[in-house]
Amino acid sequence: MRKKRVIIFLSLALLVLLHVIVLYSLFQPKKEWSLSEEQKETVMRIATAYVEENYGTDYVIDGNITISSYSEGGGLLGETVYNYPMASFIVPADPTQTGISVHVLVDPEMGKVVKVWTATSHAP
Repeated sequence: MRKKRVIIFLSLALLVLLHVIVLYSLFQPKKEWSLSEEQKETVMRIATAYVEENYGTDYVIDGNITISSYSEGGGLLGETVYNYPMASFIVPADPTQTGISVHVLVDPEMGKVVKVWTATSHAP
């Protein structure tokens, strides 16, 4: 009887420990990646070339290069998660016009655009 209680206690302790580990990992802040100035310049050069080729030269850069996580899909086929440096642009550059916000994820190691998505950009 005593052996059964010890096994139950150890099982519960292990279960509680696993729950603590899972909860701890869920609430950890995302790892901050750092990019060298050369990598930032590469990302901006590639992203700018993409925007100019596909949307023209009437744009404004919306912020700095950031590391972004973008996910798509889900369902039966699973979810695809992209974690790359991102540059964002607003097209057209006139802030009084409604336009689009273009987000360009770039792989600086491969030197190519990985993913692009757009959203409506409303005038203030």
